[in-house]
Amino acid sequence: MEIAFSQIINRSDDVNLNSKIADANKRLKRFCSQRGWGWIPNDNIDESHLNRSGLHLNIFGTRQLATNMLKYLSRHNLDTTKLLSLFGEYQYKQLIEQPTRITKASESLIDHIITNMPQRICKSGVCHVSTSDHSLIYTVRRLALPRGQPRIVETRSFKNFDKGSFLNDLTEAPWDTIDGQPLIVYLSTFSTYTRRSKPDI
Repeated sequence: MEIAFSQIINRSDDVNLNSKIADANKRLKRFCSQRGWGWIPNDNIDESHLNRSGLHLNIFGTRQLATNMLKYLSRHNLDTTKLLSLFGEYQYKQLIEQPTRITKASESLIDHIITNMPQRICKSGVCHVSTSDHSLIYTVRRLALPRGQPRIVETRSFKNFDKGSFLNDLTEAPWDTIDGQPLIVYLSTFSTYTRRSKPDI
C-alpha cells in the first residue's frame, strides 16, 4: 500500500487564509518527503475552478483534481513502471502523448503507438470524435522507395571504326606466343586491338 497526500487548494471566500494554506502545504509536503510518501500537486487549480461560494470545486475543478490524481497514479503505478523500463531496455518510444479517453471526471491515455524506429515516423497524434469519449489515434509513416544498385553499361561506337587498321593489327599480333591458357590470351589480345580501332563512349 502506498500513501499520498493531495495539496490543499486555495479558497476565494477568505483570501486571508491563503497564506496559512500555503504554509500548511509547505509543512505537509516536507512531512511527506521525510517519510517517503507521495505528494499530489494542485497548483493548476485556481479561482476559476471554484463554485460561487469560493470554497468548493465546480465541475471543472473536480475534473482537474481527478486529472492530477490520475497523473500521479500513472507515474507511480508498478505495471507502468515495468512497461517504461522495458521501453528503455529495448529502445522503444511511445508516440502518443495526449489523453485518448476524456470524460467529465477524468482524462486518461490508454492507447499507445510504440516503435523502435521513431525516425521513420513523420507524424502521430490523437483525433477526437464527438460521438465517443474514446478518441482515435493515428500515425503517419515516412515511406521511400529503396534505391537499387547503379547499373553501369560499357559500350563502343562503331561510327569511327577503322576496319583496315583493325585487320592490320590482328595480322601483326604475336599469336605464336600463345601458350598455357590460349583462350584467355586470345581474348586479351583481341580486346587490346579492338580498343585501338573502336574508341569508348
